[in-house]
Amino acid sequence: MTIGELRKMFNVERAIGANVTVIPMEGWMRGDWFDSTGRAWINPSPNMRSLNEATLYPGIGMIESTNISVGRGNRHPL
Repeated sequence: MTIGELRKMFNVERAIGANVTVIPMEGWMRGDWFDSTGRAWINPSPNMRSLNEATLYPGIGMIESTNISVGRGNRHPL
């Protein structure tokens, strides 16, 4: 879900009653990937230097509690 979709869901399901406006994006489809936008990638983190790393990052949480290294602190994390 997008942040806007989550906001709508939480507002209703948890009876938050927030007065927030979500502006839908024009031309966006759920199957779109960042690289199809033609925009330049800007690193959101020193550990996330490509779309591939950003795609893999959510799965890292499942193995962080193990003794497997995800490569943080080296030249090629994740």
